[in-house]
Amino acid sequence: EGLAEDQSPSSSGDAGLAASSAIKEFKVPTPYSFPIGIAVDTKGRVWFTEQAGNNICSLDPSTGKIEELLIPAAKNIHERAKGDKSFSVSNIGSPTAITVAPDDSIWFVQRYGDVVSRLDPTTKEFESFTIPTAQSAPHGLTLGKDGTVWFTERNGNRIGHLDPVTKKVREFVIPTPNCQPAGIALDAAGIVWFTESDGNAIGRLDPVSGKIDEYPLLTPFSNPSEIAVDKAGNVWFTQLNANTLGMLRANSTIFDSALIPTYTSVPMGILLDDAG
Repeated sequence: EGLAEDQSPSSSGDAGLAASSAIKEFKVPTPYSFPIGIAVDTKGRVWFTEQAGNNICSLDPSTGKIEELLIPAAKNIHERAKGDKSFSVSNIGSPTAITVAPDDSIWFVQRYGDVVSRLDPTTKEFESFTIPTAQSAPHGLTLGKDGTVWFTERNGNRIGHLDPVTKKVREFVIPTPNCQPAGIALDAAGIVWFTESDGNAIGRLDPVSGKIDEYPLLTPFSNPSEIAVDKAGNVWFTQLNANTLGMLRANSTIFDSALIPTYTSVPMGILLDDAG
């Protein structure tokens, strides 16, 4: 990591050293916690999930202080497991995707337990909303301009929509069976875009009509992961197996792609800045 394009992983040089010195690391208190999702609030605090630690965490970059908040589903799990043969820690928790609302409330999904959750960063109180489909394995997460929550159901093969006011969850079945939806994003018009990891396609959902269109990718088994939409309406996404950054041109079915210089880099996350 931190190497120039013309350097091999075994080489050393000023470019690598400069990149390393520009990166500051903060040690997470819980060992083997598997931090995965990340987001930043309006105060500059960094929020992240610990998938194995079952914590929602905040980092103050100015002080380096990290606070871990155990999600309710994981509290007293060892005591609860005693004498209950049906209890399994693999059926609870495992927070992954996380995002911050305009009011700085924290939203995240729990891969096990079929819930979408909200954390009040001031009171430290959690609230959870149940997904109707059992073993849905919520994965990707994004917020609409109206404050509602959109998410992918990895095993449920659905796109989910939560209205926090009414607490109602709607689900939209994706036409391709077992397509394993992953990343999710909204464009300026409120259209929902998502990746299909096993379906090897980009999906488009019109939330008004409920219609879903699917756009097959050109590279077989490319495993599209995270997704983002720029201001012009172009849909960007990473392809884990193809080692490429892909783009679906706005209002078309034309795909473009850029091969990542580092071989087998397994690109996953993606984020657009204000300049697009």
